[in-house]
Amino acid sequence: DESQEILDSTRELIISWHDQKPMGRDTSYQEAIIAANEFSSKFNKHLLLIQNISKAKQFTKMPESLDESYNLPSKLENIIDEIADIKFAWEFVGCIYREIEEIGRNRFNLFSTDSLNALFYSIIENLKSSTSIKAFDCVIECQSKVNLLIKMNSSINELSGEIFKDRHWKALFFRLNVSHNISTLTISQFWALDLIKNKDIFMEILSTAQGEHGLENYITSINDHWSGALFNFIPFKTK
Repeated sequence: DESQEILDSTRELIISWHDQKPMGRDTSYQEAIIAANEFSSKFNKHLLLIQNISKAKQFTKMPESLDESYNLPSKLENIIDEIADIKFAWEFVGCIYREIEEIGRNRFNLFSTDSLNALFYSIIENLKSSTSIKAFDCVIECQSKVNLLIKMNSSINELSGEIFKDRHWKALFFRLNVSHNISTLTISQFWALDLIKNKDIFMEILSTAQGEHGLENYITSINDHWSGALFNFIPFKTK
């Protein structure tokens, strides 16, 4: 009958939720919030249908199954609460990701390691205060990404100094197979270079830059020495 179809449909929905609940990993916060809203709407609809079936049977004094009177309504209410918690967690990390995206639009050459990390202080404080949702996968993943970005920022001072010149940037971009220009490079493009994963390439080019810088300084010191030297010319006397 119709009530049995609704019960079966509700059980299928519960299975779908357990299989598809947006917990993190490869899910974007936008997709997760949309999925949570869709599931919340479906579960609230099914809860109302089952409650109406229960009320109708009570009114007509028809026997109710335990699923109709207690099991499924209780389970649906718990899942609806779970969805609300998951949605709240995703909305929280969504705010953080949007803040990171805003930071990423800035030009790379405007920042040092410290000045860029200063923009992350509020993000770190927000993550520390998220005690009620810190166990959610999406929050744990967000914390890991923030820590990774801060670690990536540590190389900015080396890249922004006088040692790392345009030719070294071009060599780095070539080795990483990207088409960027240092004058227009954004923070998000810098992060995408993933100099932690590509540490060997980065260190190789940085080592070359440091060696060239040392050689240039040595040559400059030699030039300065000789250009500042005073020579006393002794006239040659013929006998």
